[in-house]
Amino acid sequence: MPNGERRLNLVGWRSGRLVVIAFAEQRGAERRTYWRCRCDCGAEVVVWGGNLTRKGVHTRSCGCLQREVASRRAALLNPRAQLEGRRFGRLTVLAFAEVRGHTYWRCACDCGAESIVSVGNLTSGKVRSCGCLRREANARARKHGHSRRSGQSATYISWCSMLTRCSNVKVQNYGVYGGAGVKVDPRWDPARGGSFENFYADNGERPKGTTFGRPLDLGNYEPPRCRWMTRAEQTAEQKKKRRVLARGLWALRKAT
Repeated sequence: MPNGERRLNLVGWRSGRLVVIAFAEQRGAERRTYWRCRCDCGAEVVVWGGNLTRKGVHTRSCGCLQREVASRRAALLNPRAQLEGRRFGRLTVLAFAEVRGHTYWRCACDCGAESIVSVGNLTSGKVRSCGCLRREANARARKHGHSRRSGQSATYISWCSMLTRCSNVKVQNYGVYGGAGVKVDPRWDPARGGSFENFYADNGERPKGTTFGRPLDLGNYEPPRCRWMTRAEQTAEQKKKRRVLARGLWALRKAT
């Protein structure tokens, strides 16, 4: 790598599912810098630095994200599209079941039970288990006391909101969270073995006047980088992100 590139080191930078692992090369008359990235699916690709960092145009995966989105759209447009073997939360699709107004599939849950689920509920993320996930959540709610019938705590509401915007394609802001590749750490995500108790242990009670935020308003929800922030702190992080993306690669090293 040329000496001048050392200050532009993006190694470790995450964009969606991609993590920069090494400098690759410079191309063209403009000597654009390209970086070797590893996708969460395991594949490696070479990407121009601008597509990793600049606002509005992002490369967020090796191409697997686009394929998955196309597959989900195909399933919605063609409910009889082949779903066997695909996984949705804790459910694995076993076989086509029946058409009863909607198309239904027989699924096996990680707990061992089987259930019949409509294609819409599978692909939208509305149903992610045979019902055991809800039962476990209810049991935990009775233990931790943050989800009582008399009202949910502010901490519990923030945790649920974080999960929803990263997993439910029907919510309004899914496109800039789950749709943009933002994930919740397995320690906090009940669909991947996590729990509210873990989230509470890592972050504590939500202070009054705060919401749960990420540094620079970028990256995944994961410990220890995320924390409770006031509205002013959230706004400052968003402004900082805009300045960093506007200034380009020169600012990234200093900001991170």
